[in-house]
Formats: sequence, structure tokens, C-alpha cells
Amino acid sequence: MIEISQYGPILRFLMGRTIGEQTVYTMACYLVDGLLIDSGPYHTGEEFLAALQDHPVEHLVNTHHHEDHIGNNHLLQTELGLPPAWAHPLGLSLIRNPAPWAKKMQAYRQIAWGEPEASQVVEVPNQIQTAHYLFDVLHVPGHSPDHIVLLEREQGWLFTGDVFISERLNVVRSDENVNDMIRSLQDLVQEPFETIFCASGAIRTDGKKAMQAKLDYWLTLKEQCQSLHRKGYTEDEIINHLFGAESRLAALTEGGMSRANLVHSILQEV
Repeated sequence: MIEISQYGPILRFLMGRTIGEQTVYTMACYLVDGLLIDSGPYHTGEEFLAALQDHPVEHLVNTHHHEDHIGNNHLLQTELGLPPAWAHPLGLSLIRNPAPWAKKMQAYRQIAWGEPEASQVVEVPNQIQTAHYLFDVLHVPGHSPDHIVLLEREQGWLFTGDVFISERLNVVRSDENVNDMIRSLQDLVQEPFETIFCASGAIRTDGKKAMQAKLDYWLTLKEQCQSLHRKGYTEDEIINHLFGAESRLAALTEGGMSRANLVHSILQEV
């Protein structure tokens, strides 16, 4: 499934694998001024390639190395003749040779997105200049160590990758570092932006307010988790006290996304 929508000069490609009549785990890539931000999951490759035929792409940048963001790098480089993608230095080896980590993915990731092929990638510059826009590249670890966002200061645009999903997110991946994410959010809310373009497909014109709300929520959760921990609560007891129960996503993702991951990550800094 590919849905194309336009926000001013920006094209959003919302995509996901459809099984039967159900589309699972959609994500979005963005094209602005010839710059493609992320390449989407492998399972949507041919459909995405067809969708790009009327929209020239000159360069590709990956916000991070996860399979739903680099899955079509190889296809687009081969079929469209794109140069090597840009990515943070910590992600280069993971994008050039994804097989070692991709083959260990949980079943839901294999089903929804698929394993990315090896592709060409080089270190992203500190700024990306297109014909009409200038994007600052900011390193924001937490969701992954190599995560970057793109900030167009004059337009007030922030392309967030997976830094923002919702204001009150209470499940995270097993490999996310929540304390790093909090520090990244604290840095980001100081930047000049209003509209955020999220890898979830959400476009928020109240982006600064939404990101501050997420930061405030996580700071409150961190304080609560650490306070309960000091009182002797176990991680399971903290989950039950704060949320009532574990999220159903924990079972669906084999523990890949859970409240337990959130609490455990927070408590790494006590």
C-alpha cells in the first residue's frame, strides 16, 4: 500500500505491507526538493519505485539504520541510479551489511517490513543543501545510536524519523535508550521548528508543543520510576503501579515493544 499526499513542496509517501485486507505497521518517507528522507521497508519496494516515477529523486538520506527506513536503498540505487545514501557514522556498517542484525529480527518485523539488502552509504554532512532549502543534520541518539533528524530553520520544518510518535508514548523497543532519548528531546525543543514530519506519517503543525509534551511526560515517568525503585518496587511492580498492566504489544512483538522495556531502560540511570 502506498498513499501519496502533499504538504506544500513536500510529498509524503505513506506505505505498508498489506496482508489480506489489513495494512500493518505503516511508515512514511518524505521527498522535498529532490531529497528523499528514508527509503521505506523492503516489502513495499516495487510499489514505492513505481510511485517515484513521476517525482525526481537526487539524493537519499537515512534517519537511522532500522529496516523500515533503509529497506529500499539498494533498489532505488540500482533502478534510479542514486548515489550512496547519507547516514550517521554509527549506522554506516549496519546499512552496508545489514544481514547479521536483520536475520535476528522478531517475527513481526520480518512480516511487516522484511530484511533490507546491503546498500551503499556514506557519512552524512552537517548540512544538506538542496536547490531551495538548507537542512541542518542533528544527531539525536535514543531510538537508535545512529539516529539523525533534519531541520530546515527558515521553514520551521523538522523531519523527525522515529524520534516522535505520540505525546504519551509508554512502550519502547528493547534496544532503545530512554535516557538518551530524553536528552535528545531536551536538545531538540531548543531548536526553531513548528511543523514536524514523522516517520509514522503524522504531520504536526504544533510540533514544538507536541515534542515538549512528550518530553514532560517522560521526565515525569522517569521521576516516578526512580522514586518507586528507591522504595523497593520491582520493575514488574512499577509497571503495574504506573500503567495497570503490560501493553498487549509486548506479546504481539515477542517483547520487542513493551512497557517493561521503558521501565528497564529508565532505571539504567538511578
